[in-house]
Amino acid sequence: MQTLHGDLPLLKLQSTSDRSKVSRTENTRHVKRYRPEIAGLRAIAVLAVVIYHAGVQQLAGGFAGVDVFFVISGFLITSIIVRDLEVGRFSFAEFYARRAKRLFPAAMTTVFVTVAFGWVMLGPGQYIKLAESSIAALFFVSNFYFMVNTGYFDQSAEVLPLLHMWSLGVEEQFYIIVPLVLFFAFRRFGRLGILSAVVTTTLATFLLSASISATYPKFAFFMLATRAWELGLGGMIALSPRLSAHRSATGNILSISGLTLVFLGIFTITTDVPYPGVWAVLPTLGTALVIYGTTTEGNLIARVLSAKPLEWVGRISYSCYLWHWPLIVYYRIYISERMFEPLEVAALVAGSLALGWISWRFIEETFRHSTSQPWAAIGRPVAAMTVVAAICLVLVWKDGFPMRENPAAAGLTDLDTMWEFDCVDTIAMPGAGDSCVVGVKWDEAARKGVLWGDSHADHFAPIVDLWAREMKIAIVVGPRSCPAFLNGTSSYVHRGDRPNYSEICGNKQRLTVEWLSDHPEVNLIIMAAAWSGYIDTLSPSSSIPPLARADAGSVMESSLIELLNKIDTPSRDVLLIGDVPRPRVNLNVCAALEASSLWRYGCAIDHKSLEANATREFQRVTNQALVNAASDDRKVNVLIPTDSMCGNVSCSTIWNGEFIYRDNNHIRRNLKPSTIELIGRTIGIEEYFQRLSP
Repeated sequence: MQTLHGDLPLLKLQSTSDRSKVSRTENTRHVKRYRPEIAGLRAIAVLAVVIYHAGVQQLAGGFAGVDVFFVISGFLITSIIVRDLEVGRFSFAEFYARRAKRLFPAAMTTVFVTVAFGWVMLGPGQYIKLAESSIAALFFVSNFYFMVNTGYFDQSAEVLPLLHMWSLGVEEQFYIIVPLVLFFAFRRFGRLGILSAVVTTTLATFLLSASISATYPKFAFFMLATRAWELGLGGMIALSPRLSAHRSATGNILSISGLTLVFLGIFTITTDVPYPGVWAVLPTLGTALVIYGTTTEGNLIARVLSAKPLEWVGRISYSCYLWHWPLIVYYRIYISERMFEPLEVAALVAGSLALGWISWRFIEETFRHSTSQPWAAIGRPVAAMTVVAAICLVLVWKDGFPMRENPAAAGLTDLDTMWEFDCVDTIAMPGAGDSCVVGVKWDEAARKGVLWGDSHADHFAPIVDLWAREMKIAIVVGPRSCPAFLNGTSSYVHRGDRPNYSEICGNKQRLTVEWLSDHPEVNLIIMAAAWSGYIDTLSPSSSIPPLARADAGSVMESSLIELLNKIDTPSRDVLLIGDVPRPRVNLNVCAALEASSLWRYGCAIDHKSLEANATREFQRVTNQALVNAASDDRKVNVLIPTDSMCGNVSCSTIWNGEFIYRDNNHIRRNLKPSTIELIGRTIGIEEYFQRLSP
């Protein structure tokens, strides 16, 4: 990925007989001239990534530096393979041996050191995730792992120490596939076959990326199938006729335009746009133009990018990329996940460069220039990978060695532990599959109900369960993941990460209404949701952008009334439960700090209370929408937890001696029964169940 070969001679198709005449001595004349401007381009890419990850939001699209790397890699690897094919000296063993010597030692060292530091930095749940992602990184499938394991209920991306390895997974998969494709294309059709394969793949994968980045954003972001066009774009530049060295004006125009596009991408792309998709054209096309245009004599951009400081950063860019993210993540965890100060940002960038130089000087350079045979160059890293993977498997098998951490602290930081809850039964729900039943078993219940909503319905399950069991009521928690009011027609939530979210929820609502119509015995419906979490992205339809809060509250209210009209029957009781007071920042690390035995600096945030006025104001519009929807002449009641869980000045986060939150908006499900009972009584759930009509 870092080998800075370039400025290769124009690759002309030779016949087999011509190639056989090329002696070993003649082959060596195809010297790979070092291009310092490509090193400078790498420097811009890695600095953009590192500075963005260190928290400089002005570099909104700093993550696009990865796309610059992809284009460069596609250019270099295609150049090397095609050159060797045309002179008749390509060897799969030698190609993969060079890749192994170049990439594996530094990557494996990074993984091993990151896992080692995890022993003193990570709680058991986090350590298990690190071990799993380490195994994925060692076997070049990090992109698959993080596609599946990053999401709403997974650990925040900001505290996943090996998240950045996804891009190496994409590149390694490219390195495995592209030699085979180019080899067989060349054997069958010569250079024209290679060109056809590269162009076809580039266009096809670009169209795929552009078409699904909005609807399947995680797949589009992490997968080779939607990133291959970026590498292919570099390959197309490698196969293009070289720009004449004397066409300096053309070269300057192309390279200046290209570098402008790269910087436009870095400074203007944000995480709110579907990516990679068409937006990735900015950094990728820009990179391709710079590579192509800087071959002319006296090129201005070539001189700028060849500056010694940029060249130096470019040389260490691979190692710098490897080490920067674990450094940033572990420091973020050490300071209890607060925002970085400016001096800390500068120190993290400097530390990343320093670690990158050390890794480049003592690991990359040492192994890269070894003269071992291909079998050894591949076999030794594979053996080392196996050892590190075995260590990680032990970490998973031993549940992250929980004895390292105080159980009380682990219970406040492990996401899975905080969400533990045992269902008494399961039944199939339309659009949701097998769904959890609380209270008593479905077939044994004197009364049946539905707890309908998103994850905030889920976090009320233990509280509802307590009084449902007492009254012999079976309540199914489902359909999940969607607020009941959202129908996709008169109410629409604009979500960049899930553009089809409203349509999915609308379908779930339709199926649930039909199911309730077919099951009149279900005569209790409880609706709970993260109501205030939708208000800033809500509008009446996909064609209308998000409304102001007051207007969005009216949309929520009318959609909710529309739904209540569909499910209303004389024998059916309905309860609307508002939001609990929401911290809106993760206080768990601070809450666990006093009991933690892991490395932590301290916490400057008050985790024991929330400011009452700010909490009420955040939920004011949605709470009013719920009250208004329940005011019709129906058996619809509403509970507003903030009214009862907050005083005049503050809302306590400590109940019955326990910190009650799982993250920045959910309450924990592994609270003590006495705490669950206290919260339920305070909110009014106990009183509501006792007042239910027979």
